Amino acid sequence: MDGRSGSPAAPAPARARAFLRRLRPLAAPAALFAAAAALVVAVTWPLALHADGGLIRHWDPPFHAWKLEFMARRILAGDPFFLNRETTLLYPHAGTLYFEALQWPASLLGALFFAATDWSPELVYHVVLLAMWSLSAPCAFLFLRALGVRPAAAAAASLAFCVLPYRVSYVNELQMQFAFGTPLVLLALHRFFERPGALRGAAVSLALWFYAVTELNQAVFCVFLFPFLAAAHLARDPRLPLRRGFAAGALAAAAAGLALLPVLLWPYAQQHAAGAVVRDLAEVNRHSVHVLSFLKPFGRSRPWDFEAKTEEWQAYPGLALARRAAAGAAALCCASLRDRRAPAWRRLAPLPPLAGTAAFLALSVLFRCAPALARPKPLLIWSALPCACAAAALLACFGAGGASPRRRTLVGLAAGAVLCAFLSNGPFLAVDVPGARGVSAPNALYLALYRHGPFLAGFRAACRFGVLVHFAMVALAALALDRLAARFPARRRRVAASLSGAAFLAAVALEGIPPPQAVATAPSDRPDDWPVPARLARRPRPFTLAVFPMGDRMRDGRTMFTLLKDRYDSFYAWCGYVPPDAEAVRRAADRGDYAAVCAALRELWPDCLLLADSAQPVRPGPGYAEAHPDHVVLRGGAPAVDHAAALAPFASVADADGRFTLLSLDRGQVAEKFAKRFRSDYGRRFPEAVFRVDPLGATAAAVSVCGGPPERFALEPGRPAEIRAAVPRERLAVSGGNRIEISFDAPARLTGFELRKPAADRSAALRLEQVEEIEHEARKAPGVARGAVDDVVAVE
Repeated sequence: MDGRSGSPAAPAPARARAFLRRLRPLAAPAALFAAAAALVVAVTWPLALHADGGLIRHWDPPFHAWKLEFMARRILAGDPFFLNRETTLLYPHAGTLYFEALQWPASLLGALFFAATDWSPELVYHVVLLAMWSLSAPCAFLFLRALGVRPAAAAAASLAFCVLPYRVSYVNELQMQFAFGTPLVLLALHRFFERPGALRGAAVSLALWFYAVTELNQAVFCVFLFPFLAAAHLARDPRLPLRRGFAAGALAAAAAGLALLPVLLWPYAQQHAAGAVVRDLAEVNRHSVHVLSFLKPFGRSRPWDFEAKTEEWQAYPGLALARRAAAGAAALCCASLRDRRAPAWRRLAPLPPLAGTAAFLALSVLFRCAPALARPKPLLIWSALPCACAAAALLACFGAGGASPRRRTLVGLAAGAVLCAFLSNGPFLAVDVPGARGVSAPNALYLALYRHGPFLAGFRAACRFGVLVHFAMVALAALALDRLAARFPARRRRVAASLSGAAFLAAVALEGIPPPQAVATAPSDRPDDWPVPARLARRPRPFTLAVFPMGDRMRDGRTMFTLLKDRYDSFYAWCGYVPPDAEAVRRAADRGDYAAVCAALRELWPDCLLLADSAQPVRPGPGYAEAHPDHVVLRGGAPAVDHAAALAPFASVADADGRFTLLSLDRGQVAEKFAKRFRSDYGRRFPEAVFRVDPLGATAAAVSVCGGPPERFALEPGRPAEIRAAVPRERLAVSGGNRIEISFDAPARLTGFELRKPAADRSAALRLEQVEEIEHEARKAPGVARGAVDDVVAVE
């Protein structure tokens, strides 16, 4: 008996059956997740054989694996919301955790694996990649089912979304596989327009926030679909915004958005306001889809070989998807034309954007085949078509007033895909012509949104608009599969839907099989097995590390993943962006000007150590061997730059083994002017700068902090002095480096520099040896954040 109600308790089997009935809605998404994982493993085979200890031969996977491990261990150290925004990259820039997308859910999953298993970082990276990639299938399935697509067609299209040639070609790109947020956001928006309410409005903000903390780039691009979806739904009921449910939902969405913005996202706004993450147009253009890239095959299927420049980005959707998507678009157009109750402009509204897009592609192919025809007037028409097509697509959404809510969502998604297809071309429309000068024109649509909109200036990968284009094609293909099954009698409909869906999925998967070189792997190096890096990791005091050779993205990515980790500040490592000072040092090293290299590195604080890696040989550039014969040695039978020998005149060897040579920069330089640079987070924690100088004669010193007015100090000749200057918090850069300059009336020797806490904030009871011992023990403790160790006070 139930003691509270007096009714007999349900038998255990009945309770189990009731529990299983409650879980039944999750059965299909769970099965799709497993099927998607199996499909991805099969299509990318034999990558799974090398998931433990190896990474794809590309510069992206080491960086993404490094950041995933860095953030996962930051979570395990007790900072799940990344209040500490610092990484070890891009010295002396601060806040660099936010230079790239946060990948917060992926980091939580990675933290779970690191805490519960002893898997290698490579294996954790690949398991997280597979999980995030496969999550696209159940999310797309839920969205398509909400649109009324039958289960078989929705399942086939959802699985196809995971193994498109477009997505498989980015197997090296972790962030590219976080596309599951697109159907989640669209599902929340569809539910809201279908029946507005406060909870559904808040769900839109929550879904968009979750996507933004997963992959900010794609989440922001997803917002560009909102006007088209809103127009399609408002066309049926223009008074919808005035209704109580809509107003309550809009207010709830705004309130939820404002409440969620400070959580993990506010630092992005600060970085953008400071100009730290603003991308110039040249950088955006390098990461854009060229116009005819949508026609260039990828993988095994090569019906033609179109010369369309794509850099590393592929935009080819596959023939199977293109055919089904075209059938779905035709079904939408036919449904609009058959609506005799609607006025003529509404029935014909889908045709102008389709005709304009077709004309744009036709002109692009014509320019490619006959570039001489690209004269001013045809070029003007060609460059004006993106704006005209986007406007016509928006008008087509207003013509969907007679459709059902499900069809209106599909119309809005398809119309938004037209805009996204043009925006994926970036700031310039370009057609490559083999053996001749290509055809190009400004993309007025992208440039207008870049210069006058609040979003695009902060993102460089315009090609990722392609995610939205391909998902819209998947939704149209699902509609076509559903319509195909509907032609069969009811008793055969399920079998027909299953067979047509299976055939479609098989065709997409076969086209998506990448060439072998795309999934070729290389084993990760293990520098920690060598004595010098092992001893470096045990150094108690903070320091900066510059690793030579530098500047190759592949090599820098693997060095960052295997050696740098989160142990110390790296002066140079690739993070999708290289600061100008690091680029200047690399160029100076390439031309053999190691005096300039060491002069720049000597300015850094904490002090910079130099690590020369002889296992990474670099061939000398043209004229290098003639100008610097002492810097060239034979390694593996080929000439290579000996960085340890090149740095020796300016630095002393501190440690060495058979592979690595550690050097420290010589101190006690004599000059009339010195400069020191540091990150803003150091300036906030240690707001007092201390110069130790040895005047060679009667002189005075002037200190300028972060561009402020100089403060003068009188020095006695022959007597070492300690010059202190406050570091005002308001002068510290939001993201960039900070510079302190000290100048003398006559040459003087700078013997030391440090940032520290003012005397009133420091404990006089600790000697330097005690502080070093405390730091050393703290670093050995598992799960201790590096920033917490660095907070140990500096002492005189």
